[in-house]
Amino acid sequence: MDGDSPGLPLRGRPVARRLLDFNARTLELAQVARTRREMSFLASVLTDGDYWQYAWNQGRTSYLANFGSDLYLAVGLMALVLPDHPNSKQWLQYTLGELEKEFTYYISPDGVGEENIANYYLWTWRQLTVLLGALQHNGIFDAAKHPRYQAACRFWIDVLTPPQAKLAAYAAAEPVKPEERLRRIPPFGDHGFSDNVCLEHGGQTGILRDADPQLAGESAWAWREACGAKPATHLGAIPHVLLADPTVAPRVPALASRRLRGFGAVLRNHFPSDKESFPGRPSRE
Repeated sequence: MDGDSPGLPLRGRPVARRLLDFNARTLELAQVARTRREMSFLASVLTDGDYWQYAWNQGRTSYLANFGSDLYLAVGLMALVLPDHPNSKQWLQYTLGELEKEFTYYISPDGVGEENIANYYLWTWRQLTVLLGALQHNGIFDAAKHPRYQAACRFWIDVLTPPQAKLAAYAAAEPVKPEERLRRIPPFGDHGFSDNVCLEHGGQTGILRDADPQLAGESAWAWREACGAKPATHLGAIPHVLLADPTVAPRVPALASRRLRGFGAVLRNHFPSDKESFPGRPSRE
């Protein structure tokens, strides 16, 4: 564990049963009991060491970065909504251990993910935001104070392109509408030719609000620039609506050229203006 990646302490956790209430109120008691059994079974399976062979392990080269993130994330959320289960604490400890591996081995000191930024890392980040928001809300782990989380939040701002349409629009016969020009994630890597919209700047506003108002404000600016301050929909829109804080005042970041370890470099000119240019140079060096 390197110096800027502190361990994740398991503190006292006032987990509220009302986390289950929203869905539980729409179900019969038998359905609630069945859902709890199924969640318990899944959490037990996902924490079995033989279930996911590509999880990071010291000395192994067969792991796949981010491919197990949605699994431990699910375990952590199930631990939070089943606080009275006898294995809940064990599931939560497992999640915190895997989360520490995520920050230590999959995210560089400059916030760059090991997987490609326009798909796997972006997908994982959207899901991680829900877990991190839930852990912070329950007083278990405050990601806003973790150097790698802060660096990743800055990274998602630093790599935003100047306002542009999604790539598919340039192949269409109709002219690009002004409202379609948004800042986007550069389409680098496998599956990079999607809409490349980073909706999780909104989640960053709520998580960072108290610990780092400046970065929260820059995230609020990016949230509006990248998607018009819409909530993400990964794991359902409701968690993201609860996390994002639209009252955080936007602050324009000082975007400039920057080397990003694990990604390469961003070469930005004329920000902020209509002459802004942005050649990105991906490189693992």
